[in-house]
Amino acid sequence: MRQNRNRFFHIASLCCVASLLLLSGCEQKKEAAAPMAPPSVVLSTATQKDVQQYKTFSGRTVACQTVDIISRTKGYLEEISYVPGEIVEPGTVLFSMQDFDYR
Repeated sequence: MRQNRNRFFHIASLCCVASLLLLSGCEQKKEAAAPMAPPSVVLSTATQKDVQQYKTFSGRTVACQTVDIISRTKGYLEEISYVPGEIVEPGTVLFSMQDFDYR
């Protein structure tokens, strides 16, 4: 008897699911949309040009040789005799200092 009740419950639930599926497929037909005008398109002629190709990279550069210039005496600078970033030869005067204390 219990098996008959379970079988009835399964058949009834399958019938409910089947009827829901059938009813969900029934929709009212939608009216056909009015035909849309074609979109406007801008045309241009192709031209051939030479283009310089380049790539951009982010990074940091570091000098391969660096020098720290330190004064051996105290004093004030009067003149800087070089341009920073340029190459200087050995023995070139780089700075002139006030010599009041040494005269």
